[in-house]
Amino acid sequence: MSDLNTESLLARLTLDEKLALIAGQSQWRTAAIDRLDIPSLKVSDGPSGARGEVFGENTPAAFLPCGMSLGATWDPDLLHEVGQLLADECKTKSASVLLGPTICIHRHPLGGRNFEAYSEDPYLTGKLAIAHVQGIQSRGIGATPKHFNFNLIQFMFYNLGAFNI
Repeated sequence: MSDLNTESLLARLTLDEKLALIAGQSQWRTAAIDRLDIPSLKVSDGPSGARGEVFGENTPAAFLPCGMSLGATWDPDLLHEVGQLLADECKTKSASVLLGPTICIHRHPLGGRNFEAYSEDPYLTGKLAIAHVQGIQSRGIGATPKHFNFNLIQFMFYNLGAFNI
């Protein structure tokens, strides 16, 4: 796939293949489409350290300060370095994509995941997120900034959110 033409590739995918790419093979892997040489990609969660594909097990990983602590530095250069470190951690887990950084804007003081995001200030969050993502991607790992404004609370996480009426 060295001569990647996205439009041509999408046109050759069947509906079932497109759905498989959206749904994934598992929580931590995208589906492979062998017919078109599209490999499965492994992703790693971990806004404060790339933990790989496990929850609650002892997985060696660098543990970094949470997003709120990093946001308090107001230092894009530091966030770039943190991104590079996270990318290197992803490689130790054989992951191609990091599910992060978390860039929610703190909109409620009881937000259960405010600690993962940088700030209530959208300007600061934007500046730090750019540096963080560029640091991750400078090492060849994909970054997927997450939640945006759709994770206001953790209570009944799968049923409620900032977008519910």
